[in-house]
Amino acid sequence: MSSSKIKLPEKEQSLSVKKAIRILKAFTYERSEMTIAELVAATGINRTVCYRLLNTLQDDELLEKNEMTGRYRLGLGLFRMGNLGLRSLDIRSVARPEMTRLAAQTSDVVVLLVESGLAALCIERVDGGHPIQSAAAQIGQSLPLHVGGGPFALLAFLPEEKREAALSRQLPRTTSSTITDAAKIRERLEDVRKSGYAVGDEDLVEHLVALGAPIFDVNGDVVASLSVGGIKPRYPQERIDEVARLVVTAADRISEMLGTTRN
Repeated sequence: MSSSKIKLPEKEQSLSVKKAIRILKAFTYERSEMTIAELVAATGINRTVCYRLLNTLQDDELLEKNEMTGRYRLGLGLFRMGNLGLRSLDIRSVARPEMTRLAAQTSDVVVLLVESGLAALCIERVDGGHPIQSAAAQIGQSLPLHVGGGPFALLAFLPEEKREAALSRQLPRTTSSTITDAAKIRERLEDVRKSGYAVGDEDLVEHLVALGAPIFDVNGDVVASLSVGGIKPRYPQERIDEVARLVVTAADRISEMLGTTRN
């Protein structure tokens, strides 16, 4: 398989975003701080446009401005995004073999999720062999934390402060089975923490059942969740029990490979 990138036609790209990226890429180890004049010279972007882009990037913490010198540098927002990217790459490489095994065992879709911006971000997916495969979670898609097996497993083991921040927001109802009452969700979360897995029964997508289990890092903190699911007729209670054991075992193996100290 070729590793070359496919370049999109220019009409399908945002020129403003391209210019913002040029500004970010202008910073190097040798030139870690620059004035607006230096950035204009380095990027060739009109000074007025450059000024507006700098303000936007600064507002989203992708750039910081030293008020004493007037020079710009890369911001903490980029650092956080980079850390998430590195962590996600590491988890994906560790999790992929277990995901492939689980997809083969169940014939259903297996996805890997991480918390990002109080949502569950899908960072990896392996399809099973069953002819009907769910399209509910694609790589790069964000899902609400209060629905589905994988997102709910993440929510259950997040730090309390972050968990309550997620529950304090307006919770969308995606199906008739979606629970949006925070008190009822907290009761379910307690059950998930006791059992070690979550069941999403048509609460994210109609006719879809998914089971999720948490993945922990070396510090014992939840860093991801593993989810497997398929159409509801394939998931009577006895199969839910069987697949729950499989997904918990797979998630535990991934946690062990990440060096978790959690019992």
